[in-house]
Amino acid sequence: MRIYLFLLPLKWLLYFVTLLMPTRSNLWAFGSRNGQFVDNPKYYFLYMQEHHATVECVWISSDNTVLAELSSLGFIAFDKWSIKGLWYAMRASRFIYAFDSNDINFFCSSNSKLINLYHGIPLKKIEFNTTAGNDPFIYHPKTLVQKIRTKLLYATKWQKIDIFQVPSEFFVPIHESAFNQQISKYHFGVNPRLAPLFAQESLAQLITTDIKKATELVAGFSKVMIYMPTWRVGAPDILNEAFPDIERLNECLKENNILLILKMHLYSDAKITELSHIQTFPQEMDVYPFMSVVDVLITDFSSIAFDFDLIDGNTIFYPYDLDNYILNSSDGFYFDYDEFTNYAMITDFEQLLDKILSNNFEDDRLGKSISQRVWPNKKQTSVFESNQRLYKTIVELAE
Repeated sequence: MRIYLFLLPLKWLLYFVTLLMPTRSNLWAFGSRNGQFVDNPKYYFLYMQEHHATVECVWISSDNTVLAELSSLGFIAFDKWSIKGLWYAMRASRFIYAFDSNDINFFCSSNSKLINLYHGIPLKKIEFNTTAGNDPFIYHPKTLVQKIRTKLLYATKWQKIDIFQVPSEFFVPIHESAFNQQISKYHFGVNPRLAPLFAQESLAQLITTDIKKATELVAGFSKVMIYMPTWRVGAPDILNEAFPDIERLNECLKENNILLILKMHLYSDAKITELSHIQTFPQEMDVYPFMSVVDVLITDFSSIAFDFDLIDGNTIFYPYDLDNYILNSSDGFYFDYDEFTNYAMITDFEQLLDKILSNNFEDDRLGKSISQRVWPNKKQTSVFESNQRLYKTIVELAE
């Protein structure tokens, strides 16, 4: 922290120097959370490489493994703080990211148009609507010192956003509040990361390869389930609380030859025991190509439920700690949770075992009325068409 504070004045100097730098309209910078090659920016980056080669797309990251992988695939990728990384970011006319501009480099963003593809469709309250955990210190400073601190250390939260993608108009008032009225324009479209769920779409070769790997991984099982829980404040032992007798769970899965994949939240450090019908999600694999081979999703409060609903996927809602979660880890929901779970949530481990033994998941899905608000034109949805429209919207931004 001391080193960061020492360098902070130099970084802010870089921010103002960038204001004087001319940008290149055909140079776009991409980045995602923690420097990883994941989420909506990844899939939009691949789309751009396949369909708009006249735009020079560069991936900015601080992860050497990611940089080496992308370079080996023939993509342009630079370290966030390298000379080339700084130069390309400063000259980029567009920043395309998943969380905020620091996915690329906030201090090089002052002269670029900002396109936030965000990392999820919100069920639980987000950004300026939150007060849980450390959020009050970031979003709701009270004293003058706190206000100066948050503007210096969390400046990305106070940036104007030129384009923000949401699935439907329903989310506009939600995001107006959650992002403190800082969004200039909304693009109504589908998350680019959902491309692997649509076999008829024009998919990049890398995505097709990942889908093939996922298919091979689950070969021999009658059904595939994936458990994707939401992170909790305090990082409790989610797996032991959700599955107090994992051996019994394995036996129930075995009876119907069901494979259960455990995909924990990004910030979880859960220790997972693998059994014959319970496996850990492969660390090197992207979850969205894998979702193309999943039959049943098990989750609690995760926005993955909205994504999986787009293809009418079956979802078991298992909020085993609902009351405690609302008390300690959430400021509430944008939707009625009973309606969200189609009035069929399971809060008890024994109920979950019974559901798995029944091998009947046809009625397990997102609430219909909520699905209609999120995806008003579900049957006409095309990720490729949405990406095309987004490209046009980005290009048309005034320099």
